[in-house]
Amino acid sequence: MKRFIALFLVVVVMRALLVAGTGIHPAPIPAIGADLIAAGVLYWVAPLLPGRIMRFAAVALIVMGYAAGAEHLVTHGTFFRMGHLGYLTEPAFIVTSAQGISLIWLAVFSFASLPLFWLLKNTNNLPPLRSAGLVGALIALVILSTDSLTTPNNNVVVGSLAQLPSLALSHPVALEPRQSDNAENAFYEASRGHAAGSGQDQNVLLIMVEGLSGAYLPAIADHHGFNPALSLPRLEQALNATGFRLYSNMLTHQRQTDRGTYPLLCADYPRMRLMPSEMTEASNEGGELDCLPQRLDQAGYRTAYLQAADLDFMAKDQFMPLAGFDRVIGNLGARKTVPEGNTEQSGWGASDRHFLRAALSEVESLDQRRQRWFATLLNVGTHHPFVNGAQPADSAATEQPRDRQDRRRQAFAAMERALVDFLAELDERGFLRDTTVIITSDESTGFVRQTGSAEPLDSNFGMLAVRIADTASKRIEFRPEDQLTAQIDVPMTILDLTGARRGEEMIGRSLLNTDNAGRRRLIVGDTYKGRVHFVRSDGTALGCNESTLNCTSYRFKPARLFGSLERTNDPPFVKRVSRLKLLERTEEIRAIQNR
Repeated sequence: MKRFIALFLVVVVMRALLVAGTGIHPAPIPAIGADLIAAGVLYWVAPLLPGRIMRFAAVALIVMGYAAGAEHLVTHGTFFRMGHLGYLTEPAFIVTSAQGISLIWLAVFSFASLPLFWLLKNTNNLPPLRSAGLVGALIALVILSTDSLTTPNNNVVVGSLAQLPSLALSHPVALEPRQSDNAENAFYEASRGHAAGSGQDQNVLLIMVEGLSGAYLPAIADHHGFNPALSLPRLEQALNATGFRLYSNMLTHQRQTDRGTYPLLCADYPRMRLMPSEMTEASNEGGELDCLPQRLDQAGYRTAYLQAADLDFMAKDQFMPLAGFDRVIGNLGARKTVPEGNTEQSGWGASDRHFLRAALSEVESLDQRRQRWFATLLNVGTHHPFVNGAQPADSAATEQPRDRQDRRRQAFAAMERALVDFLAELDERGFLRDTTVIITSDESTGFVRQTGSAEPLDSNFGMLAVRIADTASKRIEFRPEDQLTAQIDVPMTILDLTGARRGEEMIGRSLLNTDNAGRRRLIVGDTYKGRVHFVRSDGTALGCNESTLNCTSYRFKPARLFGSLERTNDPPFVKRVSRLKLLERTEEIRAIQNR
């Protein structure tokens, strides 16, 4: 009993350090319960760790788990998922992420965990099989008693171990389309015909901003009753002055860049469960995809994809040509040599200012040809470890993890300045006359509350701003800005604007088509939390874990989705069989059709 109490005290100290380092406070009762279970797991796991080497390895993993968990917590609002550890095989991911690790706090966690080396000695005199059974029972208790294994209320050690069974029971990938029933099709509807005045002769520029939340714009935050920790007033002023329409209920479909880019380019849901994304899977399978760039290419457009980061990570070098881009450029704006202490290029790629300047030159090159064009831009300065701001990258090693929020604010401020200047240059050089500009999130980081604790759908709170070209038809009507909008609506809107033909299986509603202003159903997920939400525009939502066994019902005011979401005791409006079928359908990859 004394050893159990000692283990519990060590776990509590590690929890206290986690809170002190991140500034994120979990709910006390669930956190204490999780730490008690963690102490029990460590107590009964001792017989499974014979010898000093095994105990040293176990303690080292625990230390790394807490250090990485702290960094992931302040970056994404959750602990890490074991299924994402595959990124450790990517050199770019390892090198860049290492820039964000606080070496001081790694040392602090190491020192605090030293007693574990002696406390994990096997003094239980229990057979290993029985100990394994007891550990398994505790982990099963954790799995059954929580709706997410990665929220701050959980324990890093037990939450990680509890994820292992789902990895062992991974399901096969369904790549071929199949028949669907009416319950599923309600979530897979598309616009009915082109909007009046569409099909104009114009260019289209799609700007994706890494991790941008709609709540970072003051007017939208005020609409939902938020006082976010990060605000971009200059960007909002520039958008309003330039004539952009801002959408206040914009849903992003998933976390991570590849899962967010896919619906924006292909008018289809990304995969909601923990498995390789469509971008990765499609690159391995080969063959052209029925995506927006492909359709615009068929309509006579030149297409270009430009990003600040390297293209190898997440297989964008392979996916983008398959999606239909005929010009694909990575590391745009990067310098071959970087002076020591330089903050204009570090982390994943060029600073947003250097990237957007280089992108402007590429856009000018496209515009000089006698052919309409579609270009997609993706920055990287607002991605972890946020070292493209005002501070040098090497200072991150001496910071607390909670200081990442300051770095995040600086990185977004740098992006704001660069993007405002970029929009001014577009206007000054006459691009806005015949070019529609759409600015949106690739994903939403979800940090919209001062407390740091996220509510359901905070991490799906996207940003969308649209400015139609001056030469576009004045007969075009827009859906109201406070209606439920999603990433899959963006490619359908662009197809409407250009008059290009849609794919038969593309889904989403064009923003230009007021005939599609009725009720709708959408699917969104958070791969970091392992949660999926089924959302209805009538003001109801259903949130489930990826197995769809643990679900919670919600209601909200349709015009204020993110600011009015609250739990209810209503029964699920989607049956479990239908929930599973819907998740399976998000895993399909469409082949090109009707060329």
